[in-house]
Amino acid sequence: MERKVLETIKKYEMFSPGDRVIAGVSGGPDSAALLFVLSRLSKELKLSLHVAHLDHMIRGKASKEDMKHVIQMTKKLNVPITCKEFDVKSFAKKEKLSLEDAARRARYSFFEDLLKETSASTIALGHNFDDNVETVLMRLVTGTGTRGLLGIPPKRGRIVRPLIECSRDEIETYCRKHKLKWRVDKSNFDTKFLRNKVRHKLIPVLKTINPNVRTAVGQAIELLHSDYDYLMDISTKALHGATIKKTDGSIKLDIDKLLMYPDSIRRYVLRAAIEDVKGNLENVTFNHINDISVKLPDDESWELHLPNGIFVFGNGDCLAISASRPKEEYVRFEHELKVPGSVRIKDAQLELKAEVSEVPKKLKINDKNVAYVDLGKTGQNLIVRSRRVGDRFSPFGIPGSKKLSDFLIDEKVSSDKKDKVPIVEAKGNIVWVAGHRADDRFKVTKDTKKILRLTLGAF
Repeated sequence: MERKVLETIKKYEMFSPGDRVIAGVSGGPDSAALLFVLSRLSKELKLSLHVAHLDHMIRGKASKEDMKHVIQMTKKLNVPITCKEFDVKSFAKKEKLSLEDAARRARYSFFEDLLKETSASTIALGHNFDDNVETVLMRLVTGTGTRGLLGIPPKRGRIVRPLIECSRDEIETYCRKHKLKWRVDKSNFDTKFLRNKVRHKLIPVLKTINPNVRTAVGQAIELLHSDYDYLMDISTKALHGATIKKTDGSIKLDIDKLLMYPDSIRRYVLRAAIEDVKGNLENVTFNHINDISVKLPDDESWELHLPNGIFVFGNGDCLAISASRPKEEYVRFEHELKVPGSVRIKDAQLELKAEVSEVPKKLKINDKNVAYVDLGKTGQNLIVRSRRVGDRFSPFGIPGSKKLSDFLIDEKVSSDKKDKVPIVEAKGNIVWVAGHRADDRFKVTKDTKKILRLTLGAF
């Protein structure tokens, strides 16, 4: 088994020569084997070990005996140890967590603190192949995506699991071979806990269908890792391409670019963006991602709240994910424009002029920044404003009406510039989407008496 562990360590590059390693040891067979294996490989790998043991104060006298047992193990191996007691039950009650979740959080917090105190580089834990299979089955029956079906990672950040490719039977055989004693946690047989229910009830039933069910699940995990790596590569590029702006605690994405991707990739991008802002995906479910994905095409502004104070906003163009309620950053303006006359739009650094002219014999329009419309239809009191939700107009040369938002997409106007496009309005109708297209209803015809010449320019 030691060769197998060494191969796992090398395959996942778990350690570097000279590393100081914190080994989490509870006293069970997995952690006993972990400590013994690492102590035997430490010279070859050039590691120094430090054991961490946390008493969860759940099992009374049995917990105390666990601590004594671990201390004896470390003395025999001449490995330093740090022990700590933590009232997990009180913590779970205070934070409204399950006992399992509270214990997990307490352990990882203890390990992280010890990393700093000892200047260690890595935390080694005793999760094994069977734990991995059970984890995947737990997630499958409670609901998860591809990432959840990858199981327990062999290496994530500073946490490594050298026994992840060893079965529980292999580990216990190894312990007996080397006369390693271990403690039995009776709570591991209590089927009120989901993991125990999967281990002692579900897997035995599955073995009646396939005696090698653990191997089958393990192979599926391995295949999924390859698929997931490929999907993540595409999604990372998609996220980068769709990002408009990124700061600490917030990210803005171009909705048009998001909608270019298949639903599967889009979901990965959304999860990655949320994880970037939140720091993790804890409590973020399929339904949360689905709710965002469904709302993306909506033109009207919308807002969703995710767990742990994450806000998601959309307006048809931009998707904002933030750890706090962001300030309104959209450009909004509205000015009166008398004919003849001009207005300056400071937010867009643009000027719009309106002039009256006689009908020429021949009218040619080659400049998108100039529009000729029928003054008799517009009147001499115009409004120049930013776009609004629900805007529609009848683009010149195109039958019927069209959503302004769809028209701007077709014109390839970027999300950060859409709010700066001046909209000329007369009598409640759009006359000209400045710099792009006039409305067909105000076009110059043979019956036009006077022309209104509209010009857009910078100032």
